Amino acid sequence: MKEYERIIYNVIGCLLVIPFYIAGVNLLKTWLNSSNSFNWGYGTVSVQLFFYALAFVTILLTWIIFRLRVIILKRQEEHALELSNKERECKRKIDAIEKDYQSTLMWQKSINAHMSNMIKTKTPFKEVANLFADFETAIYEKDEKYLRYKIRPARHAADIVSSIRKNYYESIAKYKVIQYEYELILKLFPEIKAYIDDEETIVQMAQYSSLNDLNDRIDRVRYWIRDEEYKSLSEIERNQLALDRYKNRKKSKWEIGIEYELYIGYLLREGKPPFNRRYRVVPFGELNGINDLGRDIIAETYDSNGEKTVLIIQCKRWSEAKMIHENAICQLFGTAMEYQIKRATSTKCKYVPLFITTTELSEMAKEFAKRLNVQVLPIPMGEYPMIKCNINGDSKIYHLPFDQQYHRTQIKNAGEFFAFTVAEAVHKGFRRAMRHFN
Repeated sequence: MKEYERIIYNVIGCLLVIPFYIAGVNLLKTWLNSSNSFNWGYGTVSVQLFFYALAFVTILLTWIIFRLRVIILKRQEEHALELSNKERECKRKIDAIEKDYQSTLMWQKSINAHMSNMIKTKTPFKEVANLFADFETAIYEKDEKYLRYKIRPARHAADIVSSIRKNYYESIAKYKVIQYEYELILKLFPEIKAYIDDEETIVQMAQYSSLNDLNDRIDRVRYWIRDEEYKSLSEIERNQLALDRYKNRKKSKWEIGIEYELYIGYLLREGKPPFNRRYRVVPFGELNGINDLGRDIIAETYDSNGEKTVLIIQCKRWSEAKMIHENAICQLFGTAMEYQIKRATSTKCKYVPLFITTTELSEMAKEFAKRLNVQVLPIPMGEYPMIKCNINGDSKIYHLPFDQQYHRTQIKNAGEFFAFTVAEAVHKGFRRAMRHFN
């Protein structure tokens, strides 16, 4: 009780004693039978009854006041307890909000870290998978914190949820990494899809000892036709259909360049315009790739006088929007000179650097070509026979452009040729290599 409340209650108590004092005096006077010489002036019955009633009322009021005091104090204690409980509840909620905020902040930092790592890393699959796992397991983390920090915490249940969340996080992260790698492999090598569409085909692949063994033995026609087409069409029909689709595919820059070299080689071999004689062709760029030293084709021929002419050719199949600059002319001149120096003999031979392209040369490039005696021929791309018909001993094999040995195979011996269609190759006694599964 506060100090001012105590003073008020003491004053009221003192005032309440006065009626009791007066009533007590009158009772004493009556008991002495009024024989005493003292005269109090309160001898009438009505006055005595009044004081008796006043004493009774005073006692009743005193009891009521003290009872109210007890009730008020109890209510004050209950109110104080309620305020204390509410204060604790508010503090608990504030702590929960603060923890939730810190958790959200840490989660946001984790996402930012994942995003930063995805930008910096050269192998982002793991980072993307972890980010995906964070999103997938966020609900478990929320449930875990609710169980752990509620009014009556369920810590054991929270630990169980935490364990489930951790295991699920690891599982889904591993799954997403595998999924991303799988999808990338299929995007880079779409032909693989033909062999993983069903379990039976995957089981069949177990018979191969290595990836090289698989590459040697698979039928790459499957890359270009559907399974039902492969099963329903004859070998000639399905091989031709695959070749037609291969021709119409979206091509890489390397494939565009190789096909142009093969087309120019075809014109040289057959002596078709703008060439007026047949040449013996070595597809140097096709055989050596990036190590061709700028020599895509080496073509040789002899004139009526027995003089040998060697064309060192560089081919550029560029779009019309691009222009050839002088650096390409200088490269061809240099590589032609190196080729001539290493092969200089007493035999009379003429070496000619020839630049063949589908686009224009810059003015400076034309001036360089003129001064360095580099011949330039603009030749647009055209159709050419793609099927290589090769003779190896007693075997007459034709190779389609998507076969593994295609770019390693040279057509240079008697009886070998390029065919436009599969039927043409088969008609002349050639067959496809048999190392593939049906």
